[in-house]
Amino acid sequence: MDLQFTALTPSKGAESDRLTDPGPSRTIFLMSPLATASNQGAVIWLHLMVEMAPFIHEGHLRHEYRFCLVWGPTTAPRLGHTYDSLEAARILPPDARPVARKALHRLTARLLAHRSPPSFFMTTALPHLPERALRKYEELCEIFTSSGYDIAPMVHKSGFRDWEMIRNAP
Repeated sequence: MDLQFTALTPSKGAESDRLTDPGPSRTIFLMSPLATASNQGAVIWLHLMVEMAPFIHEGHLRHEYRFCLVWGPTTAPRLGHTYDSLEAARILPPDARPVARKALHRLTARLLAHRSPPSFFMTTALPHLPERALRKYEELCEIFTSSGYDIAPMVHKSGFRDWEMIRNAP
């Protein structure tokens, strides 16, 4: 991507977040603006997005938690997105990274407060992540735990890391 994003002044927090919930059988997501760029006179927004995506696996309803960066003008469909942390590091201005981490934590907690399936899983987007990159996943596991889930690390396959979250019994 050729856009040069400039970090937004840290917002007042959740008031700039946007929740989209099309219903229990569809993907729910929250977005928070992080930065802007100009492209031929159009303002392009860079957002952090977290989502809980339902799908059927072997006849059972499952949910996957994911997070990514998305970008596009506010008046049109998004231009692009990435789950790749290496690409995200190239896109996200360094001064926006602390804001992005706080937004990731806030949006994740809000997502789970809005929709908390009995269980869900999370997988790293890339294999063989360094420990520094895995820290954000560990921080997310802390949020999952404080939101009432037990964490079950799953089998690592092909260098990817997986976690399954199972809601605590009342």
